[in-house]
Amino acid sequence: MQTSTAGFYGKVPCKGDFVGRGFSQQMTVQLDQWLQRGMVYSKQALAEQWSDRYMVAPIWRFYLAANTLDEQCWIGVMIPSVDRVGRCFPLLLAVPVTQAIANLQAFDQLTQTFIKLEDMLLESLEYNFDFDGFCHNVAQLTVIENHRTTAMFSFTPQQIQTANNQSSEQQDTSSLCIWQSEGSDDIPSQLFLSAQLPEQQQFLSYFTGVNTTEDANA
Repeated sequence: MQTSTAGFYGKVPCKGDFVGRGFSQQMTVQLDQWLQRGMVYSKQALAEQWSDRYMVAPIWRFYLAANTLDEQCWIGVMIPSVDRVGRCFPLLLAVPVTQAIANLQAFDQLTQTFIKLEDMLLESLEYNFDFDGFCHNVAQLTVIENHRTTAMFSFTPQQIQTANNQSSEQQDTSSLCIWQSEGSDDIPSQLFLSAQLPEQQQFLSYFTGVNTTEDANA
């Protein structure tokens, strides 16, 4: 398997349209289509509340298993952003990892890496943001050498929405996607697992903290 490189895709305030570096064309297209579907659905569902919800949406951390987008496993972060003229679209930054994340403990051990990636994305919202410097820094990100772990993890049961209602603490996540947020003043912290990129309905939980997938199945 050919190792991928770190990359980003989305919008930044200093540019007038979509920007992206590092990802393959196929991966970029898949991310764009997935994000576009989620944005359209959430706008329809939230109507006049959407703009206010979007601008205060929390940062999301994620793990994407192999074969979600390509043969590579990825970790990354996603933030709400806009382009130069104020059109809303997220900005996503992802880095390949050497092996699958087998459980939530292993995901939790990458906290410092997630914080570093978050800081890089948040700088893109600053007035004096250096886009060329950002591109250079992303290109310098190396493949994450992650390892299996048996350490305890810090997520509370209330944060965790598991796939198929399985026990979360020891669930094998190597072939799943993990999405986690610390929340915000108005949105509770969340963590959920999915077998692939989350369905468009799940985007509502990004903005509202409501697990619409569970609600729909209740």
